[in-house]
Order: sequence, then C-alpha cells, then structure tokens
Amino acid sequence: MEEVYEEGLTKRSFLAILYSALILQPIIIFTSLYAGTIIAGAIQYLVILVFAEIARLYGSRLTKQEVFVAFFGSGIAATAGSIFISLLFKGYLRTGTLTKAFGIAKRLPIWVAPPEDSPTYLIRTLLHIDWLPAISTLLVGMLLFLIADLGAGLLAAQMYVEVERLPFPLAQVSAQAISTLAERPVDRIRYFALFTIIGIVYGILLFSLPVLMNIQLIPYPWVDANEFLETKMGLYGASFGIATDLIYFATGFVLPLRVAVSQFIGAMTVWFLGNIIILRLGLWPSWLPGMRIQLAALRSALDFWASPTIGMTIAAAIMPLVLRPRYLISSIKSLIKLSETSKRAGYLPLWILITLYLIGSLGSIALTLYLVPSFMPYWWSLVLLSPVWSLIYILVSARSLGETAYTLPVPYFREGLLVFLPYNGVDIWFAPIYTPTVIGGISTVSGHGWAQSVKVCKLTNTKVSSMLKAWAIGSLIALITGIMYVSTFWSIAPVPSSYYPATVIGWPISAMYTCLWISKRIVIFNPMTMISGFIIGSIMYALQELAHIPFSFIGFLIGASNFIPISITTFIGAMFDKFFLTRVIGKQKWDMYRNVAVAGLLCGEGIVLGVTSIIVVISKSAINLPY
Repeated sequence: MEEVYEEGLTKRSFLAILYSALILQPIIIFTSLYAGTIIAGAIQYLVILVFAEIARLYGSRLTKQEVFVAFFGSGIAATAGSIFISLLFKGYLRTGTLTKAFGIAKRLPIWVAPPEDSPTYLIRTLLHIDWLPAISTLLVGMLLFLIADLGAGLLAAQMYVEVERLPFPLAQVSAQAISTLAERPVDRIRYFALFTIIGIVYGILLFSLPVLMNIQLIPYPWVDANEFLETKMGLYGASFGIATDLIYFATGFVLPLRVAVSQFIGAMTVWFLGNIIILRLGLWPSWLPGMRIQLAALRSALDFWASPTIGMTIAAAIMPLVLRPRYLISSIKSLIKLSETSKRAGYLPLWILITLYLIGSLGSIALTLYLVPSFMPYWWSLVLLSPVWSLIYILVSARSLGETAYTLPVPYFREGLLVFLPYNGVDIWFAPIYTPTVIGGISTVSGHGWAQSVKVCKLTNTKVSSMLKAWAIGSLIALITGIMYVSTFWSIAPVPSSYYPATVIGWPISAMYTCLWISKRIVIFNPMTMISGFIIGSIMYALQELAHIPFSFIGFLIGASNFIPISITTFIGAMFDKFFLTRVIGKQKWDMYRNVAVAGLLCGEGIVLGVTSIIVVISKSAINLPY
C-alpha cells in the first residue's frame, strides 16, 4: 500500500511556532545564560502537550502531522535566537582582562565586536549602530550555514532513512509521543500517562528542588567517581561516573543491545583504561590530581585523544561507502529521479541538494576570504574544513543518530588545523567558516539533525515540505525576536555577572581556551596517532561488517567520544530493559509499548524542566528590575 503524506503546517501549528518564538524563546535564552544549557527538548514536549490539550478541549483534535510540525517548529523557534548570545561573548572578549593580557582584545576586527570605547558597552544594548558589522556577519554566516545544513542533511536522510533504513531510536520515541497525543488510543495513552508521571516526579527531584529550593537530593549532571578511583583505589587518570538525567537511562531502552554494549566498551576503553595507560606512558602532561570527569575529558582529549578520534571518524565516514557502495549508489539514483511518492512527500532532487550545500559551504569560504583577505594563501585549508570535513561530520553524525540516538562529538579539528598553519592573525579564529563548532550554545553544523527529523516525518506521514516551511518560518521569527530578547537580558544585568551564574563560571574558561588557541599554546594534531586511529577504525569496521560480529563501530566511537557517565547510564538502561522490564511486563507487551513509555518519561521530565525554567525567569525578572 502506497504511503500517504499529509500537510502539517496549518494555522494551529503555526500558532504553536509563534508561541514558542514569542513566549518560550526568552526562557531558553535566560536558561542558557543562567544554567549554561539549551532546553529545546523540554520546550518541544511542553508545547505539543499544551496545544494538543487545548485543541481537545475545544473538540477539534490536532492531526499527528500538525503535532509534528508544532514539535519541530517550536524547537527551531525557541532556540535559533540564542545565537545572539555569541555577540555578548565576543563583546566580553573585546573588553575582558584576559584577552587584553594576551594582546588579543585590540586585534579583534569590528565585524567581531565594536571597539572598547563604543557606548554600547555602557548602555548594554545590541540595538546600536556599532553592532551592525558584527550582527551582519553573524546573520549572513548563519544563513549560509543553514543552507549547507539543508543540502547535506537531506542527502544524509535519503541515505540513512529511505535507503539504508536505520532505526533512529529517538525518532521512534518522538513519533510515538506525537501519535499518542494526536490519536489518543486508550492502551497507549495509559502507558504514556503513567510514565509521564514517573518522569515528572523524577524531574522534580532532579531539577526543581535544587533550582527552586536549593535542595540537591540527586547529583546533576552525574555522580562523579574520579576522586574515589584515585584516592581509594589508586587508579590515577581513570574516569567513571553515572549520569543522572533520565534521558540517558531511557535511551538504553530503545537502543539495540549490541549498540549499548559497544558504547560501553568504547567508553571504558578510552576514559577508564585508556586514560590510565596514557598517564603512565607520559602522554597526558596536563593531568593534575583530583580532576573531575569533565576537566579530565577535556585535558586528555587535548593532550592525546583528539587526533586518533579524528582518524576514527574519517574511517567511520569512508568505510561504509567502501564496503557498501550500493547504499550510496541507490541514494543518488533515487534522488536523481524522484519517485511520485517522494515528490508528494516534498523531497528535493539531488541537483538542488548539491547546489544548496555548495552555495552554503563555498559561500562561507568566500565570506571568510572577504573578511580576512590576508588568509588567501591558505584557501585550501578552508576547502578542507568547509565542504570536505563538514560533509564527513554530517554523514557520520547522521549515521550515529540513526544507530545510537547520539550525535558524535568530534573534538577540535578546526582549532587543530588553524594552529597547524603558520598564519598568526586573530581574525581567522572568528571568521564564519562552515565547520563543526559551537556558537551561542548552538552547533554551527547541524545537518545531521535533518536526517532524524525526516525519519519522524516518515513515521508520522508528514510531508517533508511541511517541515521545511516550519523551519523557515520558525527561524525567521526567532531571529527577529531573539536579538531583542538577548539585548533585553543584557540591559537587565551585565553579562557575565552573578545574575547569570553560567556566564561567571563558563565564560572565563571559554575565554582562556580561546586565548590559548589563538596564541597557539595548544597543539593537538599528531599525524601518527591520527593515521593510527584511521587504520584501527577501518579494521574494526571491516571486521564488524565482513565477519558479522555483533558489534557497532559507531556505538564504540560514541562511547570513546562522549563523557563516560552518558555511556554508562545508557548501558545500565539497556540492561534494565533487557533483564527486568522485558521479563516483568512481558516481551511481547513491552515491545508494543516501549517507545510510548520512553516518550512519556522524556515528556514528563521535559514538562518539569520547562515549567521550572519559567518560574525561575519570572522570579528573577521580578527581583532584578532594570531601573
């Protein structure tokens, strides 16, 4: 039977997008400044629950296509404006004592931040003519990034959703939540409601009590065992911990067991055993006694793990194409001549996807060379970073989402390459190069997310064109309103300041590492370990495919790249699912309701996180008025 895809962008789903941009976006921005996190997932579940209930009360239920567009569009509308936070950070670099001590502050071009004597730093507003060069550069760069993401992301979707048909575990969960709230089948809604309540209770203990009442019953984001390993067991350098966020535990329910086990093996190999080994071999010179998990991961990655991880990532991108070229060939053929079903679903042909990617990636190179003409002798490095490395990153990350539900954090390729080059200018470090990095809490390369969103489209029978229109509308509204919200929060209190604790803690550290990178006091590229990582990764992937070993190389790589508590908790969740829930509830019954249960857990926790953030914003705004 031929699949039928329906339109999801209606007046009702548009209202949800508008509501997110106008009402919930300031909560996202404030939370980013206050806690240093982007809570997009929480907001998305909150929005679709509220709008689905409102529609039901008025006797007109939302279709699952409308719920999906509200879910997807609200995430875009609530977060896109957060990118303007990066302007405040660049202003902090311009005026900060640390960047002045390194001799960097005065060398920043005006398209990064206004001069230090600009009145904008006294009146604290982004709505000033002195910010125009920086805002223009940011917006043009972001537009090029979005265009490139769209082209590469939809290509990845065709490869992994339509041709290879990877499971995308969290897409299954989102689709179940969307379908349950829209269709309300009695059997599924009961499980959804039960696990939503469990998620709410746990979310209150994890998030609400510490934030609203200063009662910390459960450590967040994880239980850190580094000190115990070092002082009680003499395992110097080893890292171990258990993440306390329910999302990582619940993800273990929906992952294939081989993926969860491979992720666990990767995490233990690198962060536990590997760190002990490199410390004893003298390959971790920046190690200090008493380092917690996050700092230990950062330091060991800079000293050793970054280069082999990059090599293994390249292997993860190339080996599937070498061993299974039919998937790539089938994807290209299906995009060259779209089927009638694909046309009705709103897919774009291959030539448009390639054109979009080249316009975005090569356009960012042209913009960079316009802003930094002295970098022209090293144009080849921009080609390596933008069209080449970014495409590798998107394809590997999309596959990792399809297999493991996690994106792949590839460390410091851009920074390592810029340090490697003999160019000593400050300007290139702030140029809008389309390559994986983070600006304003948002990744500059996120094309892999399109693949997962297309999977949800397919599962909910929503036209891809509906998603594209929601993306365009949500981005436009969010950017218009986002700059005003960020400017307003800056006018309320200086950034950084104690009013925004995350900036007081995080920004000086970020500024320090920015200065260290620019001054080339950090060197991570080691060609030998990078090549070794590529060879080892290629062998592991080949063995997995040719010998049919129940192992996931992508899962292993995720465990070797992510913080170890995330992989440990996901593994515990997988074991709990396999040996407890399946036996207690019954395999057949649990298989039917597993995704619904996980959707309920994530929805419950998301509701608590969203409501808690709203309460914090209201209370803080009432306490600290701008007059």
